[in-house]
Amino acid sequence: MLAEKIRKIEQRLSLLAKETLSPDSRKHSEFVKTGWAEIDGILNGGLTPGLHEWLGLAMSQNETSQRKSNWTPTLSILVHLAWQCLKKSPSSWVVWIGRVCLPYPATLTRENGQDQHLLDRSLFVSLSDTATRLWAMDMTLRSPVVTAVIADGSKLDMAATRRLHLVAKTHRKTIVLARPFWELSELSAAQTRWRAAWKPSETESPRWSIKLMRCKGVLLEQSQTSWILELNRETGTLHLSSALADYAGDARATENKAATHSA
Repeated sequence: MLAEKIRKIEQRLSLLAKETLSPDSRKHSEFVKTGWAEIDGILNGGLTPGLHEWLGLAMSQNETSQRKSNWTPTLSILVHLAWQCLKKSPSSWVVWIGRVCLPYPATLTRENGQDQHLLDRSLFVSLSDTATRLWAMDMTLRSPVVTAVIADGSKLDMAATRRLHLVAKTHRKTIVLARPFWELSELSAAQTRWRAAWKPSETESPRWSIKLMRCKGVLLEQSQTSWILELNRETGTLHLSSALADYAGDARATENKAATHSA
């Protein structure tokens, strides 16, 4: 009896793995578009149902060695992704789990507070214990009224992430975990893993540099994996910064100029 149950579980895991890597199945998956066309192109359409991780913002090297227990999640990015999930399923709910991942209510609005749809459709669960957070994530992903879970994923091991990824894929949900930057070396079953850092800005608009560290089924060596995001305070939207394209243009111009002089 037990052997039969194990065999069925193994068959399910094998089927899910094939779905993840199959180009045909990816075309028909329930993608959640990131809202950043260039990145969605790299991801072959957007975020697939399952687990996605964002490594939090790093402090300076001196602070890192002294205060490894402190970290800052990429809340602006998490809020943006929550909007994208809700855009795909407007009547569903977004659940925020873990004290470190609870955003200020004002950050969940857009258009200078006029659009409060995300705020109205968000449920906040303040938990700090790792085991309780994991249980809450598992139960929430199984709810038919939930479209996405945004949660504190710190201290979760490989077994925990595999469990969450399987539940999320089975129920066609998106779960985004925020993790400390020093957990980059920890093993994870996440479909994608991202790294974020503060980016100096000449304007008042906050900016971040992000890097796609891993995406199952995608050869990142052949693609661009780093971008700059900038927040529009008036609309509350997060978009790819045009500065990145400008830097690339300047670099090409410099190369062309150098080539002309050498000729």
